[in-house]
Amino acid sequence: MYTWPGHLELVNTGCAHLTATPRIAVQGDEAEAVGYSVVILKEEDRWFLWRAAVNHWTLRRTDQGWRVVERSNRALDGSPESHALMRKVIAA
Repeated sequence: MYTWPGHLELVNTGCAHLTATPRIAVQGDEAEAVGYSVVILKEEDRWFLWRAAVNHWTLRRTDQGWRVVERSNRALDGSPESHALMRKVIAA
């Protein structure tokens, strides 16, 4: 993602990506984390909220520490997909 042209354009414009503290549920060597994130963009002299999302991470403990197995991210746009992911926030 870091080399994706769209991401590079955001970085070159000026942006901040903030992630709220996730809720984490650990069961042995497996874990799930859910939380919200926002992207703030710079446009001339102002900053504005460009995107809000809900995120879900599946993690696994390895000999090298915790590693992300899968990450899902959905814009908070009222879609059924974003609502389904938000329900994981409530369930965690």
